[in-house]
Amino acid sequence: MKSQTIPEGFELLPTPSGVIIRKIWLSWTIAPLILFAVVWDGFLFSWYRKALLMPHGAPLMQILFPIGHLAVGIGLTYYIIASFVNKTDITIAPSSIANVTGPFPWFGNKRVEVADITDIIVRERSGNKGSISYVVMYVDRSLKERSFTSGISKKEQAEFIVSKVREITGLKKEEA
Repeated sequence: MKSQTIPEGFELLPTPSGVIIRKIWLSWTIAPLILFAVVWDGFLFSWYRKALLMPHGAPLMQILFPIGHLAVGIGLTYYIIASFVNKTDITIAPSSIANVTGPFPWFGNKRVEVADITDIIVRERSGNKGSISYVVMYVDRSLKERSFTSGISKKEQAEFIVSKVREITGLKKEEA
C-alpha cells in the first residue's frame, strides 16, 4: 500500500502490532472559550459569594436560580482543562481497534474486535449554523452502522483513520 501523508493535527506512533493515531486536543480555538469562561465563572463566583455572605442567609431562590448556569460553568471549565491535557489515541492492531481519550475522563472510549466488523466508513454530519464534522463508523455483523469515533473536523483525517484500519486489519472495502 502506498505511503499516506499524516494529516495535520495527527501523530502516527508505531506499536509492535500496529499503530496509534494520536490527536492532541489543544488548538487556538480554545482561546475565546477561556475568555468566556473567565467572565462566566467570575460572575457566578461573585453571585454566590454575595448570596452566601448575607448576614441572615440568602433567599433559597437566590441560591437555586443559577444552578443550571453553575453546571454550564463547571462543564465549560472542565472542557477547557481537558483541552490542555487530553489526547485521543486510536489504536489499530490486526485483531482490534480502540478509541481512548485521557487523562481526563471523556465519553466515547470504545474497543471493537475486528472479527465483529464487516466494513469501516466515513459519514458527514451537519451541525449548527452549517458546521460539518465527520464520524468514522463501523458496520457490525448485523449490518448496523455504529459510531467508532466522532467530532473529526477534517474529512482527510477521518479518511486517514479508515485507510489505516483497512491497511492494518485487512478489512476490504465493501462493494455497493
